[in-house]
Amino acid sequence: MSLQRKHKLILTRPKEPEFVTAQRVRPTRVKSSAELEEEMMAKIPKFKARPLNKKILEVPTLPALPKSTTQLPECKEFHLQTMARANQNAETSTVASIESTQVHGVLSVITR
Repeated sequence: MSLQRKHKLILTRPKEPEFVTAQRVRPTRVKSSAELEEEMMAKIPKFKARPLNKKILEVPTLPALPKSTTQLPECKEFHLQTMARANQNAETSTVASIESTQVHGVLSVITR
């Protein structure tokens, strides 16, 4: 019985393991929308207006330019040669077709 009294039962208490990687990694922290907006505003360059040049606002004292009247262009009638060419092509094509039929007619007579 003396052996049993020496070994007293103890309840174990759970512990979080302490890994080495937990010490190396930086903690992650999510920035709020206000902090993000503040950072963006800090990145934007500040606007600074340049001084106004007074000479720009002064009205120039130039003499008024005289208005010249423009002349309207004269319209010329077109003289296109398309109809003349069409008639000429029609004449040559009829002459060529008449000649070809005569040649074919002669050839057909010779081959018989």
